[in-house]
Amino acid sequence: MALELEFPKWKGSREECVSSKRVINHEKLKWAVLSFQPYKSPGIDGITPIMLQQGFELLAGKRLMLLRASLALGYIPMSWRHTRVVFLPKPGKPLCQAKSLRPISLVIYTQDT
Repeated sequence: MALELEFPKWKGSREECVSSKRVINHEKLKWAVLSFQPYKSPGIDGITPIMLQQGFELLAGKRLMLLRASLALGYIPMSWRHTRVVFLPKPGKPLCQAKSLRPISLVIYTQDT
């Protein structure tokens, strides 16, 4: 099965491109990645936070390009839009009330869009 790549039409301006560089920069991305607890569970792709942290400098340039392009285009790739929500009970709360549950979202990456 061949992977179909998405290429949305550019609908942004030069200002949006410049703005995306100001909003998403190397320092902010590094802070976000390093703020993860290293040995938390991996996503559906099998990548754990420690992998992202250890490979940060190697992958930072490509990640910045992807995130900035997404922001400047105002487009989120289809494969980034899949989410699984699991509801966990709050300790000591009755399960019969919605506010007694805590939603945890897991972003699911799939190549089938």
